Amino acid sequence: MSREIVIFLTGTIQPENVPNLKRTDPSEREQDYYVSLNKWMQLNYPVIFVESSNFDSTLIESLFSSRPDCEYIKFQGTQGRLGKSHGEAEIIKYAFEFSAILKSSAVVIKASGRQYISKSISILNYFMRKKPYIIAWL
Repeated sequence: MSREIVIFLTGTIQPENVPNLKRTDPSEREQDYYVSLNKWMQLNYPVIFVESSNFDSTLIESLFSSRPDCEYIKFQGTQGRLGKSHGEAEIIKYAFEFSAILKSSAVVIKASGRQYISKSISILNYFMRKKPYIIAWL
């Protein structure tokens, strides 16, 4: 089954020894992810959230429990201590290996799971009209 658009979000609720990380408290980070994921899920697109500290979050589980079109995947990453980009690359690789939804999707919109993009509806509408190949903020 192919899906036109899915939203792929990455995160680490309980980071360990990540250089230059400002917000380190797991309970604060969990709340950040919960608020952001809730907003993303209201867009009514399938959402895949891949979390790399294998953190058990009943808050986040509650969001995904009623959405069979979404996935919450968690695993214990090993690359975050090398820096954010290493951890992010590890999450992306893991997601494309283990997410059934990503494997069957035509278009993947990728963002950080801790932040909601307030103009996401405008971006998605633009995408649906223009069908660009890549939109990125480098």
